[in-house]
Amino acid sequence: QFDLHRVRSHIFGVSEAVRRYMSIMIFAFLAWTALGTLFLQGCSACTTIAVGKDATVDGSVLSSHSNDGEGDTDPRLVLIPASDWPVDSKRPIFYSPESFPRYVGPDRAATPIEAYATGNGDNGPTAFVPICEMPQVPHTFQYYEETYGALNEKQLGISESTCSGVFGAAPKGIEYPDYGTGKACFSVDALTQIAMERHTKARDAIKEIGALAEKMGFYGAGLFEGTAESLIVTDTEEAWIFHILPDPSGASAIWAAQRVPDDSFAVVPNVFIIREIDASDDNFMYSSSVYSVATELGWF
Repeated sequence: QFDLHRVRSHIFGVSEAVRRYMSIMIFAFLAWTALGTLFLQGCSACTTIAVGKDATVDGSVLSSHSNDGEGDTDPRLVLIPASDWPVDSKRPIFYSPESFPRYVGPDRAATPIEAYATGNGDNGPTAFVPICEMPQVPHTFQYYEETYGALNEKQLGISESTCSGVFGAAPKGIEYPDYGTGKACFSVDALTQIAMERHTKARDAIKEIGALAEKMGFYGAGLFEGTAESLIVTDTEEAWIFHILPDPSGASAIWAAQRVPDDSFAVVPNVFIIREIDASDDNFMYSSSVYSVATELGWF
């Protein structure tokens, strides 16, 4: 069962300083929306905010996400039930279309999910076919998802903001303009699902999804915002910023993460905000490719 009091505190338990900040953000958002209506018709994006536990009245860790997409994303909030899986099961990984429907088929849980059933509403008669697979764990947690995994029964939370990136990649087996036939298994959507299914702590979730992206490849949305992604990953104690993009081969990933100080907040407005990495500080995590790719290209 979800801790509903804790969920409410994630929404309402903010300090006066954070309230003032959020008021400024709301005003800025409304002003930008008005300008966008006048000058940037059709442009939309996602902004995420994280607040550390010492910056809130009751010690809650906060994150928020405006999932604006591009007008055709799948906004449904769907409950994915907890599941037990047979020994040696495989976990299918599906292409993420970034549009409605985001998934159709029976394979996201051990019990049927009506929202994703073939023939339900506008889902169509054909189940999605996986592009990759990986070993399944014995038990996966219950969680809510929208376009991305949002909050699981252990209070792991995720919010997302697409960012620009210097490299791009395509999904495995799928032809993409500029990238050819893809080699990468994971979108950020699929990575958030893995985090929701398996983890109670933000730090552990980031370690696994980063390692999986390195091993099996990452592809970004590749739309107007860019080919990279950022997540805010939270648990009841910590908030982390996670940045990821494909590597030059299109078959792996480059990623970095930084913990938000407990007395601070962070905003990710469709751009990477981690600017420096302290390799000696355990408040940072990163792939070895951060340095190896930069060195190979003469950037470091």
